[in-house]
Amino acid sequence: MTQIHEVLKKATEEEINSRRAEVIYRHNCWDYSKYHLRKYKHWAKVVHAVDTSRTNGYAWQGSWLRIDSDNLVPQDSLVVEFCGDENRVRVYRAIADGQKELIGQAKTNQQVELIRKVADLLQKEEAK
Repeated sequence: MTQIHEVLKKATEEEINSRRAEVIYRHNCWDYSKYHLRKYKHWAKVVHAVDTSRTNGYAWQGSWLRIDSDNLVPQDSLVVEFCGDENRVRVYRAIADGQKELIGQAKTNQQVELIRKVADLLQKEEAK
């Protein structure tokens, strides 16, 4: 009986997570000029996992997001974004439509602490 309860509990949690509300995410440079968007490298991802054996942008595993338009992401998800003009990687939590909370930031060649911090956050969220 306990195994059945565990299976049902896990299935219920997965269903609830899949129904999590979506919010609008916009890259910091989403409304910048086309000149800026073409001149500097930009990218953003919804972070699903982090490879802590990597020390650069390849550590971030997740779905790519558009830079120049709105994106729908699950509420409270973590988003990593990069703008080459500032040469910084930033991680945000998508709180509500167009609102995000800064979790941390790092220069592109100094991401190890940020990668570890996000890995810990993801692990804590998974444990809930």
